[in-house]
Amino acid sequence: MARPRKVIDMDIVEKLASEGYTVEEIAAKMDVNRSTLYRRKKFLETYYKGYYKFNTKVKDAINKKIQAGDVKTLLYLADKRKIYKTELEEIELKMKEIELKIKEKQLNNDDTDGNFDIVVTLKKKGSDDNEQD
Repeated sequence: MARPRKVIDMDIVEKLASEGYTVEEIAAKMDVNRSTLYRRKKFLETYYKGYYKFNTKVKDAINKKIQAGDVKTLLYLADKRKIYKTELEEIELKMKEIELKIKEKQLNNDDTDGNFDIVVTLKKKGSDDNEQD
């Protein structure tokens, strides 16, 4: 006689996936083998539905950090997600250069009202430096 079929609540699968859990982690939490999950017809559809919710949350968080100028957190998140790490490091270096220029200008009292205009130009790697606007 065959073992009884495990009940897998797809709402729980979607919730866990939307919180960033991997298939292996979900299988462990539900006390089943991951191959059991893969054999279920609705599993992948449900998992990816939750996964895309998580991905959207992460992207929204990254965008908020970008808008706030939090480069260190941005680099951490990018490293975790393995996206654009070298480009973000270049941005961090540019931000440090800007901070140094601002401090230097403040020390020299070059600006009477204390306000500074900052212009940052970001170029993709390999773009032509001699391009005209």
